[in-house]
Amino acid sequence: MIIAALWPAGPSGGECEADPEEAARAGRFIAAAGHSLLLAAAEGPARRAGEAYRAAGGGRLIGILPEGSPAPPADLFDELISGIPAEALLGRICAQAGAVLCAGGPDSSLLAACRASGALLYVVAALSGVTSPEESPPAGPGLPAGP
Repeated sequence: MIIAALWPAGPSGGECEADPEEAARAGRFIAAAGHSLLLAAAEGPARRAGEAYRAAGGGRLIGILPEGSPAPPADLFDELISGIPAEALLGRICAQAGAVLCAGGPDSSLLAACRASGALLYVVAALSGVTSPEESPPAGPGLPAGP
């Protein structure tokens, strides 16, 4: 399966400030599971995930980059599709991926693109601000409470 890993821009629309180790962990986990990895950027957390994916023995690394993106390192992607208009990017990603891993809150355009293509959407968020059991999120049905 092709899994797209996305790190949305921050609240101000600027570059995502993802934890580099979390991005690398995503790349390693996807490689260990034997899936292909699709990235929509060649820098920041996406590049870190791609490098970790490659180092962990990941198979196929695909880049789908929007128009105006800087050229990626020659050895980063096995397959590169570039120059995609910004308004078509999410649709193209979701059409190619069987699942989308979104680190942070997805916006309505990502939800719509996944729905239209049938891609599964998984939203993950770090608990980096949690410092005590009292701050832990509540347990879901059938899950133990607290860390």
